[in-house]
Amino acid sequence: MNIFNDLPEITKEYFQTGCINNYFIKFLKEQDIKRIELDNLLQGIRLDNIKDMDVSLYLPYGYITTSRYCFSNFNNRKKGRAIGIYPCEKECQRCYFVLRNNTMTVPLFLKGNTIFFENKIWQLLDNKGIVNRIIYQQNIPI
Repeated sequence: MNIFNDLPEITKEYFQTGCINNYFIKFLKEQDIKRIELDNLLQGIRLDNIKDMDVSLYLPYGYITTSRYCFSNFNNRKKGRAIGIYPCEKECQRCYFVLRNNTMTVPLFLKGNTIFFENKIWQLLDNKGIVNRIIYQQNIPI
């Protein structure tokens, strides 16, 4: 995000479209899929190419990535094991970690093996009525 405004317009458009490009929309319609669900994006969401489909938007948390490694598995650390792939003991349901980095414009939230960000920029909703369902997640998803 710290270089987003310096990017060429076509590159900004690409990152604001996410995976919802014209080819993907065409494929969804061919499969008779009528609704898509989106995470919010820090850079904003461009929905110009979505026509005749319903759109759901998750707020305020956005998904970044999921790993096979669980960083919340404290029980295994107490046993002297390194971070690794172990049976799930659901430690992440009791806590989360806030990660900060100078290159990120917002804090990241590590819950279990998944990283999220919080995007309180409600301008995402100014999309000419394309989003017709909002899913508000009060807590960081599990």
